[in-house]
Amino acid sequence: MISRLAFGRQPRYSQLGMLKLFILLIGIGFAIAPHFLRLPLWLPISAMAILCWRLAAERWRWPMPGSGLRLLLAIAAFIGVALSYGRPSEAAGVALLITMLTLKLTESAAIRDGLVAAIFALFAVAAQALYSQSIVQTAWMIFALGWLMTVQLVLTHQGLSLQKAGRAAGALLLQSLPVALLLFVLFPRLPGPLWGIGLGEGAFTTGLSDELR
Repeated sequence: MISRLAFGRQPRYSQLGMLKLFILLIGIGFAIAPHFLRLPLWLPISAMAILCWRLAAERWRWPMPGSGLRLLLAIAAFIGVALSYGRPSEAAGVALLITMLTLKLTESAAIRDGLVAAIFALFAVAAQALYSQSIVQTAWMIFALGWLMTVQLVLTHQGLSLQKAGRAAGALLLQSLPVALLLFVLFPRLPGPLWGIGLGEGAFTTGLSDELR
């Protein structure tokens, strides 16, 4: 009975393979590690525990948690974030993002699940820019982005080696560099986040003006 509640009627087993899972977990670690110092202590500990459990489950062929257990974990994580922050905020959103990303690993049994987790991790990389845009932080984000792109190529191309995937990911990053530089020069840089721009000064209004010119 307990086994059915925890793993479902038909337990699922991972089909990713140790190598693909290992590089996926490294990429997720690169994405979430810079956030750890800004998160409640329980969240980094829980994230590392899930990463270690997922690796052990792949190594010793443990069944993946069922939908009921995953739902309970998600509810507990949501309550934990709510109690830690008290109200919706930028920091609470990032904490919830990290929580959902790590919980995604509890159902990442197939190649498609691993690919979704790798794409999900890109949002955690982008969230690092909310707190720091220093040269070191930017270099780390580019490295994490390149690694996650390598992971996606390995997951989607059967038989592709890690070295060839890394070279392909590096080539894609170099090809995107001119576009990034063009956007950096031409795209207007707002004084703050989009949700922080005030509209109370009448700068953005619709309708007819009271004056005729």
